[in-house]
Amino acid sequence: HTYKTDPSVCYDAVYTPNGDSIQKLKSTPEYFQFIEEAFMHCKILCFADDATELMKKSKVKIDDGVVTSDTNNWQNSFVNAMKKHRVWELEEDRKKQLL
Repeated sequence: HTYKTDPSVCYDAVYTPNGDSIQKLKSTPEYFQFIEEAFMHCKILCFADDATELMKKSKVKIDDGVVTSDTNNWQNSFVNAMKKHRVWELEEDRKKQLL
């Protein structure tokens, strides 16, 4: 399964790791559509190290459902956020940000 073959609604959360793919993803519209759709559907998103550059280039904004490597103990924060399944209380705010 990848962002190119499945819609984000098929996933409970999205993690973007650090690595060589960051440069390629910067010019991949399908990736941005995927994470922005996941954001709009109140999914949990996590961006490691240099992957935060991708978040900044998107319409995704930091909130209680977005974890970055700048967050203290970010791995545990991501797991704990995923336990909530979604951040329904942010639904209206997230939709407004994407319009």
